[in-house]
This record gives sequence, C-alpha cells and structure tokens, in this order.
Amino acid sequence: MKKLYALIICLGLFSCYKNHKGIIADAINQSLVIDVKENMRIEQSIYENGKSTFDTLHQPSWKKIFAPFYQFNFETYTNQPNDYVIDTIQDLRTGRFLVRAEAINQERNFSSAYLILDSLKNIIQFSATIYKKNWLKNTTTHLFWDKTGNCEIKKQISNKIGSNVDYQWIGNRIK
Repeated sequence: MKKLYALIICLGLFSCYKNHKGIIADAINQSLVIDVKENMRIEQSIYENGKSTFDTLHQPSWKKIFAPFYQFNFETYTNQPNDYVIDTIQDLRTGRFLVRAEAINQERNFSSAYLILDSLKNIIQFSATIYKKNWLKNTTTHLFWDKTGNCEIKKQISNKIGSNVDYQWIGNRIK
C-alpha cells in the first residue's frame, strides 16, 4: 500500500509535465532561457584519467553541455512500477519534496535518481546514477544539476580489454 501511495504521489507531482523530453529536460530548458537572456558563461573543470583542465566558456553550446541530462528520462521510473521503488517525502517546514527512485533488480542495467522540488513542484535539484553492464565493459555515470547553475557529469568505465576511463566535468554558471 505504501508503494502504491508513493507512486500515486509521484505521478501526481509530474502529471503537469507534457513535454515528451521529460521533466528533467523541461527544468533545464527553463533555466537555459534565463542563461541565454542574461548572457551567462560557464566555468568548467575537466578531470580525465588524472589530468585536469580549467576553462571559461563565454558562449557555451548549452544543448551540447546538457546532452547527457536530456537523455535521462525520469518518467521511466513511474512507467515501470514493478521494476523500481519510488518514494516521496515532503518537508512540511519548507514545503519541498524529495522524490527518490531506485531499481529493484540490480543484476541488470539499473539506475537511481533523486529530485528535490520546491513547494510549487519545480525541480530545484536533480541527481542520477546510471549503471550499465555488458560483456565488454561496466559503465557508471553520475549526473547532478541544480537550478543555481551547478552541474556535474562523472563517468567511470571499467573495460575488460584496454584501459579504464575516469572522467569528470564540473560546470558553474557565472555572469
């Protein structure tokens, strides 16, 4: 009964979102409208296999930067209730919601996601971890985004043949 109640709340929270790209893409797109209008830049840090670079992007390609986030669709969780546990908690003091989804079967490719929504049900923070396994490699991807302009993409690939990859991109919006 608790799972059904959590699923109903989660579906209700997201019923107002009609965009086929999903609620994560919608939240990022709303943020990008402000970024483009205010001519925002991105300070980026890239760490790859022990090497690091730092740079400021003055005219960032926003769609390219957020491509991994656009590929993630939170609605997958709500459409497969037998494969995922979904939990929703409301902080009565602030009115914020925490929505958590986790795969039940961790033997296959799975993922988990966390959303923090304000009292108006707008996404203010998103985090997801996606695990993919096959006979050639195991990949772990971690995504983080918040509406203040911080985002992170971290990818670790363990190859059965060849060298492993450890990649992290951190971006901060600035004026």
